[in-house]
Formats: sequence, C-alpha cells, structure tokens
Amino acid sequence: MGDETANRIDQGRTAGTDRVLLFVLPLLAFLPPMVHAYTTLKLPLGIHFWLLSGGIAALALLLGSAMAWLGTKVEDRPWQILQAVLLGSVVLLLIDLSTYRFDASLLLAHLPWALGLWACLAATFWLLRRQLPKILFAGALALLLSTVAPQVHLSFLAPAAQAGASGGTQKEAPPFIYIVLDEMIGPEGIPKDIEGGEKAYQAVRQLFDKHGFRLFGSAFSRHSLTVRSIPNTLNYDVDDNSWGMVLRHSNNGVVQSVLFEELALSKPLVVYQTKHINFCSSVPTRCETLQSYDAQGEWVTQLGLGPAETLFTLREALSGSLLARGGIQLLATTLRLDLNKAVPEYFDVHAFPAWFDHFSDDVVRSEGNSNYFAHLLSPHAPYILDASCAPQQGWELPYNLDDEHLSDVELDDARARHYRAYFKQMTCLLGKLDAFLMRLADSPAFSDATIVLHGDHGSRISGGRFAETITERDLVDNHSTLYAIRAPEIEAAYDLRRVSVQQLTAEYFSNVSRPASDDDLSVVIDSIREGNAVVLQMPKTQGETQLTGELAEW
Repeated sequence: MGDETANRIDQGRTAGTDRVLLFVLPLLAFLPPMVHAYTTLKLPLGIHFWLLSGGIAALALLLGSAMAWLGTKVEDRPWQILQAVLLGSVVLLLIDLSTYRFDASLLLAHLPWALGLWACLAATFWLLRRQLPKILFAGALALLLSTVAPQVHLSFLAPAAQAGASGGTQKEAPPFIYIVLDEMIGPEGIPKDIEGGEKAYQAVRQLFDKHGFRLFGSAFSRHSLTVRSIPNTLNYDVDDNSWGMVLRHSNNGVVQSVLFEELALSKPLVVYQTKHINFCSSVPTRCETLQSYDAQGEWVTQLGLGPAETLFTLREALSGSLLARGGIQLLATTLRLDLNKAVPEYFDVHAFPAWFDHFSDDVVRSEGNSNYFAHLLSPHAPYILDASCAPQQGWELPYNLDDEHLSDVELDDARARHYRAYFKQMTCLLGKLDAFLMRLADSPAFSDATIVLHGDHGSRISGGRFAETITERDLVDNHSTLYAIRAPEIEAAYDLRRVSVQQLTAEYFSNVSRPASDDDLSVVIDSIREGNAVVLQMPKTQGETQLTGELAEW
C-alpha cells in the first residue's frame, strides 16, 4: 500500500504540474510574436499596446484554462482528444500571429492546408500526450526568451568605405554636392506682409550670407510641377513648354541626367531620393531611397507615433495574421481611431529630420571622395513640423485654394494661415542646413567643394493654378524658388537677377553661357483645356522693383 500511495501522490503531483504548464503554455506562446513586432518596429508602449496585448493574453489564458481543466480528466480519452485539438488550435494561432514574417495568412489563403496541419498536430499531440505539457512548455519558454533576449543590430548607415572610393586621382577633384529642396520658395517670393514672413526672409538671407553663397533672390522655376522642373534642370533644358505631368528626360520612369553623367566622371555619385521620383539610373554608384511608407522600414521608427499611427503601423506589419489584424481593427473601432489616414500622407515630412541627418552623416563620412545628389521633400507640405523639427498633430494640404470657391477675404485668410505654418517648417529646414554646412566647414575635405541648393518650384500656397484664373501673386507663390551656389570661383553675393533655376544650372555646368534675355523669363502654366499650355512672363518681385542696380551685394 505504501508504494501504491506514493505512486498516486507522484501521479497527482505530475498531473498538477502538467495542468499548470498547460494553463501557462498559450500565454508564453502568444506573447513572442507581439514582443517581436513591437521591438522590431520600435513602437511606443501606450494604452493601445496594453489593450491589444491584454486581449491576446486573455484569449491565451482562456485556452490555457480549458486545456488545464481537460487535463483533470486523466482516464477519459475523449477529453484528451479534445485537449489535443485545443493544443493544435494554439499552435495554429501562434503560426497565424507569426505569418507577418512570411507575408501570408494561413487561416485564409491556405485554409485546406491549415486544416490538414491542424489534424496532424492534434494526432501528434495525442501520441505524445504523456510528455506533451513539458515538451511544449519548454519550447514556448525558449521561444519567449529568444524573442526578448538582446539582439545585435547592424547599423543602418552604409560603412564609410562604401560612401566613395578613396584611391587614385579621384580624390584630386573637389567634391560636388547638389541638393533640391522641394517647395522651397525664393527669398524675394516670401510674402513679408504675413506674420513670420519678414523673419523667414531674414533667416534665408543670413544663412547663405554666413556660409558664403551666391544667393539668387529672384530665381524662379519655369515649372510648378516637380516631374517637369527637376528633370529639365538636370538636363539643362530651358525650352520645355509642354503640358501636364509627363516625366521628361526619363527611361521607364527613371530620370536620365546629363549632369549626373558628368558628375560620375570624376567621383562615385551617391543619390538620395524619395519614392516619388526615381533618379536611380545606371549612372549613380549608390542610391538611397526613403520609401513613402513601409510599416517595417527603418524610418517609421523615427516618427513619434500616436495611438492611431501605432496601430496602423502594427496592422500593416502584421497584415498576414487574421488574429492580429482582427484584434487591431476591433481595438481601433473601440477607441474610435481612424486608421485609414494615420500615416502614409505625411510620412515623408515626419521622416525628414532623421532622413536629412542620415544624408548629412553620409556626406561627412565620405571625406570628399564622392559626389552627392539629394532630392529632399522639405519644406514640402503638409506643414506638421515646428521650428525645432518636432512633429505636431493634424495636417492639411494648402493646394488648389481656387477649388474651394473662397471669397477674397477667405482666400487671403487661408493663404496667410498656410504660410504661417510653412514658415515654421522652413525654419526647421534652415536649421538643418546650417548644421550641415557647419560640419562641412569643419572638414578640410570640403574646403573647395561646389555646393548647390535650389528649389523645384514655389510654395504653391496660391489661389490660382490654371492660366485662365492665375494672378501675378499666384505666379510668385507657385514659381519663385531658391537658388544658392558656392564654389571657389563664384563670388558670394545677393544677386537679384531674375532667372530660372533651369537656366542657372545650364549656365554654371553646361556649355550654355548666354544670360537669359527678357524672352527667357517665362513660366509654363497649364490651361484648363486638357493638353494645352500657356507661356507667361514671370513678374518682378518686390526686391527687383526696389533695385537700383543689377546686383545687390551683401
């Protein structure tokens, strides 16, 4: 009797231990995918995290409770079979939670396969039922520990050695840095009668004065569309009067560039771009692309996400999981969060500070051994960055105010409101540029570098965009843009010559040496009639009308 009693006590202890293991098992199994997603995406641990994780944990504990209760029916085979089926469900749900790694939903896209796997799992668990709790518990615990254990992450930055070659005669040519700032209005186009305008004007003047640039205050772009302005500028095309958004100078959607071809002759050429326009032809040695939205991309982690943005990012990353996607949608509905417009529309603006820092670090680390081109979406709308580059809540686009059928007073108020926000985002950009230029000034490798910074068009905060309704003020808002250049042979000055950025790049870097005549001071405006374009003269800015000579020196 003594031995039988001892055996029963041992069996009871084993059964009790197994029930505890079965109870905890689903919780340990379900947590790793959530932990992995949050640590990989580096999402903030706000109320949304605790609610979502709590809901999944509650489901895990419910399944664990059922399996633990069924574990008390030691001698009843039907209950053990049901327990094996439940265990199979736990494993399938675990696979479903993890399918974002394989980009497929096993429970939807592969339902027959999933049912077959379910049956195989249940049969296997039935055969191993004696040791199953310990085996599965050990596996789930190992999975959890491997998820939360510290991991060594490779740096996102390319090694300095990859930034450019450093041998031979390539180092003899001075480096060339060419930056296009999207929607950067020129200093003489800044409306000084709007709050913050005078301060913004002075900030632009002081920045380029400080760093020894020749700044063309009355420069303009012949085109108010990026897809026309930049390709024409990079190919010295000063005569394009065509209509619409057709990408010129391109091959299969990739911009071809005469300037790139020339820059690549002296040094490796590195291109920084967003996904909106592709400059990565066969010419650049290396291309870096900021994807507008990639839930698992490097720059999503830099955004300072709120609840809606966090859940949107998590839903995109876990889009292959039926359980995660359903739970996230239920949580968003409960919290009354709209996930449809959470991130993509203004991702580029949110990511600009980190993206520019990455570009700046890369240029400095190259030690002058590479040439660089960058198209940066700043101070491009929407205006959600303050002067310190911190993201603010809310966003709206300032374009096409003429479509809103505003009265003159309402139009002026809307234009002033958008410009006040624009000036803050411009201040963020100017601060970044100042820090970048100071870093270059501290490096002897860039002492004789050629640096070009210009916009592709104006702010486009205007009341008209078509030839039939556009005013002179609209022409300035849409076409006035920045052009600043610094090179050893170019005298620093504030130049009020009225000239297009397409003409200036052609004059400085191609064989086109003639200055623009009055006939060349034209901009191309699309007509409401599809397929038609109208050429108008760019009006004088306020600075030009006050000018007594051709140049106004610093």
